[in-house]
Amino acid sequence: MLVNSGFQPLCFRRVISTREPFRRRWVSAFLIGVLSLLPVRSALCQEAAATDTKRPPNVLIIVLDALHAPHMSLHGNPKPTTPFLDALAKKSVYFEHAQSQETSTPPSVASYFTGVYPTRYLGIENFPSLPRNTPTLATEFRKAGFDTALFTDNPFLAEKSGFHRGFDTARVYDWRLATKEGEYFRGTQASEKMLKDVKQWIGAATEKPWLCYLHVLRPHNPYLVPAPYDTRFQDPPSMTQEQLGIIEKHVLSWAFLRLRGDRTGTVTCSESELSQILGLYHGNLNYADSYVERLLSFLKASGFSDNTLLIITSDHGESFMEHGELLHATEPYEELVHVPLILSMPSDSRFSRKRVRTPVQLVDLAPTLFELFELPSPPGLSGQSLLPLLEPSAPGAPLRMLFSQAYKTDTVAVRKGYQKAMVTWPAGAEAPSRIEVYDLAQDAAELNNLARDAKSLTKDQQELVSAAKTYFRTAQGHKPVSEEPDFSDEQKDQLRALGYVE
Repeated sequence: MLVNSGFQPLCFRRVISTREPFRRRWVSAFLIGVLSLLPVRSALCQEAAATDTKRPPNVLIIVLDALHAPHMSLHGNPKPTTPFLDALAKKSVYFEHAQSQETSTPPSVASYFTGVYPTRYLGIENFPSLPRNTPTLATEFRKAGFDTALFTDNPFLAEKSGFHRGFDTARVYDWRLATKEGEYFRGTQASEKMLKDVKQWIGAATEKPWLCYLHVLRPHNPYLVPAPYDTRFQDPPSMTQEQLGIIEKHVLSWAFLRLRGDRTGTVTCSESELSQILGLYHGNLNYADSYVERLLSFLKASGFSDNTLLIITSDHGESFMEHGELLHATEPYEELVHVPLILSMPSDSRFSRKRVRTPVQLVDLAPTLFELFELPSPPGLSGQSLLPLLEPSAPGAPLRMLFSQAYKTDTVAVRKGYQKAMVTWPAGAEAPSRIEVYDLAQDAAELNNLARDAKSLTKDQQELVSAAKTYFRTAQGHKPVSEEPDFSDEQKDQLRALGYVE
């Protein structure tokens, strides 16, 4: 007699009845599922489930928090910050111009979880707490018979935020975890514990396909990590206690000033101090690179890598005084919205050795996955599938407008190709207070505001400004359905240590 081991025949039948491209691979998955229902499941059966490329592919999404793409060596950084990710990107699909939809974690994650722009459920100013009836990647993949799991050490993804819905397993780690006093900021215990648990969860996978979301609080501030990463990119390569104090003096102090709306320049940052801070950020990024390498080495050793769709990205970038700011959650200049995006699946040739220069956005991830796995798409998605860009003979994709917004700063950015407009429109004001236009092909640093001479703007640039204004009218006329989550005192302490709450 067959026993129940969690197999969901109705959900799974829905998956295997889909069209190409995965139909032929998935038909035999039913037989695999039936065999795995035997009372005694041997290690041999588990290994077969891991290595059988005919079963539905798994999905592993890795988010490296606060990573501005040009800090990676594959983007031209002369410092070898990401040797493993560089090598991975060369044999995968890498999107050179991927854009996040927000400059802070909660609305950005909400956007790529749901496939819609933040204004749908946030308006402009709220932290999101996703409504219970909002479809997400996790809810839709679980309906299709996937095991789902979320692992993170970012306190913003706590259960009360609504991000846990749809995940069978959801674990949030205290990023401040340390084994002994004095390791508070330098310790990686939470990250390492999380890595161990992710490996354990993947290693215990059943016959069902799985979706795992791993959100790592690296290279997010406060940047400090153990040796040798802490000094690897310092010049000279040593750190005194005085230099370590830079983090408290500048990074966290700036965060609190930002919260209070104090932009008077009270916190200054010399060129030498900024160099030290960048060295720490790059060291933290280098640690993240090795972190991903260790996880993917385990995935390969476990037999899952060939049949797992891997997505590596970031929720937003990071500022280092390019426009007078540190950290993130401010205006959507490129340093805060240009993020990496790597897609890889060795068993599918579409995901190999391709660099895509067409600008894309993270809100495209949900429709891409829904199409790839042939799951029903929820209505009203803001993004569009990236699969047409992966076809070998695909014609050049038409450029489209991509939108990003800034948390609590009333600023929206619209990009089309290399043209970009930013409009700041305070709530209640009759007109925008600031308009900026940049030609990123000639001015990648966004220093020459073409809108200073409005008469010189091209028709395309004027259309971007108009689109940003329309976005604002839509957002300001929309009553958000979400509320700020009621974080526990412990969670607020974690957020306070990161400079997010007072």
